[in-house]
Amino acid sequence: VRRYVRRTPGGGSLVARSLRLAKSQWFILAVFTSIFLAKMNPSFGIKGGPLKPEVTVKYIGVGLIFFMSGLSLKTEELAAAAMNVKVHVTIQGFSLLVTPLMICVLAGFLETSFLPLMGVEAGGDVLSLLMGIRVLSCLPPPVSTGLILTKATEGNEAVAICKTGLLWNRGIDTFC
Repeated sequence: VRRYVRRTPGGGSLVARSLRLAKSQWFILAVFTSIFLAKMNPSFGIKGGPLKPEVTVKYIGVGLIFFMSGLSLKTEELAAAAMNVKVHVTIQGFSLLVTPLMICVLAGFLETSFLPLMGVEAGGDVLSLLMGIRVLSCLPPPVSTGLILTKATEGNEAVAICKTGLLWNRGIDTFC
């Protein structure tokens, strides 16, 4: 009598499969680890704290992300991406018009219809939260998220680099 052992896709022990999963999902794991560490010791990353986020994140981190992303691209790819007007207009329109409008409609629906239906009183805290959501919808995505997730999904990195710079300049102009 022969016994057949049913193997799971990828095979190997639980430890080997866990390591493969951790290796393939390193960015998400790093985000959750960072959030956990920040929760455990918030004073480490506050303004003026030992991590000095006003310098390390604002200048060094963002510069490093752009530099490393730029190293992997040819100049011709970056130039071609910068000249792709159709893509830029589409992304700008979606990021600065469609998304904020959808969020404003959703927040308005929550404020006028859904919350009263659920018995939630639209007081100061709820209105402040909804206003914050509306304001955040107008901001471009964080630099690291836009570039790293584009790379992880094998998207067009050249367009992502151009677009991130353009959206951040436009987003900053909008609120200044």
